[in-house]
Amino acid sequence: MRRAFPALLLILGACSSEPDSENRTQGQPDNRERGSYIVDGETGEINARIHREDGTVATMRSGEKVPVRLPVGFTLYPGAEVISNTHVRHGGGNGVLLTMRSRNDPEALAAFYRRQAEAAGVTVEMQMKAGRTAMFAGKGPRDLAVSFNVSEETGETVAQLMVGTGME
Repeated sequence: MRRAFPALLLILGACSSEPDSENRTQGQPDNRERGSYIVDGETGEINARIHREDGTVATMRSGEKVPVRLPVGFTLYPGAEVISNTHVRHGGGNGVLLTMRSRNDPEALAAFYRRQAEAAGVTVEMQMKAGRTAMFAGKGPRDLAVSFNVSEETGETVAQLMVGTGME
């Protein structure tokens, strides 16, 4: 899933934009029809598509109000507020990048998501803790990849969870 974030940048980077008359910004495919995106001016939600050279289409939906749909076994931390939620689909792969805030301790969030990852069969391959920051990442069955990082600054805990399958 760590590769999903570059995919998000690729989707947006491949598009151009020009305003239309509905309080939205709509990107038009270039002359090679590489991709397009729409930004809803009221909600800020972004919907993007990129046509890859291999003929597949990658899609992305991102925004604060995008419904949270995590893979089975993963849930939004109780009481957390969604800052941004991004869904990416490419071929048979799906990925979610969820950014949230909480008033809880960073270690509590890290333990919550690590339990969920391990219950899903993820083997943690990397972990780090430094002060009020923690992160881990690992892989599991059926090409499942999970990455989580959390930190606290000025009494606010902010975390990012990336969960995906088939995003190679």
